[in-house]
Amino acid sequence: PDVLFNKSDLAEATSVPPTSEPLGSKHGKDPDDAILGTVRALVSAKQLLEARSFALQVADHPATRDAGRIGAAIVASKNRLIDLAAVYLRLVPDEKALTLAPTEWYQVQLNLDPDAALKHFRDSAERHFPSATWVLVIKGSLRHGLPGAAAELCRLFLENPAHANEECQ
Repeated sequence: PDVLFNKSDLAEATSVPPTSEPLGSKHGKDPDDAILGTVRALVSAKQLLEARSFALQVADHPATRDAGRIGAAIVASKNRLIDLAAVYLRLVPDEKALTLAPTEWYQVQLNLDPDAALKHFRDSAERHFPSATWVLVIKGSLRHGLPGAAAELCRLFLENPAHANEECQ
């Protein structure tokens, strides 16, 4: 897998004083994006224990706490532990979680309050969410007995020029 950090990178990043370069800077990436890229790569490689361990180690450090918690939520979500994912995401500002892990954020929100999640998604539809987020929200609409909302979201997705050249998975 395309893992951006290995254990020695993590050890080096977490053993240095907080005033040093943030995790990911030597790789030329935003630390949060680099951390979550590593978590997602490990999850994709079905290395869920390693992904969880990495995310929780990162969450132990103030400079990377939010990214670690979001990473732990991604792993919990992948394991269909939505309540656990919700616990981790509640510890992070909503906007940051929504920006860095929109699919998992909406998965949690749909579980908590489907109507509010759908309203929020419709109100935020001008944002460019990944196709996976759209699919999750549309499926969630159907699962919660809201076919009209699902149809409206499908129309919004298809009408959005940002999705014209995007491959749907």
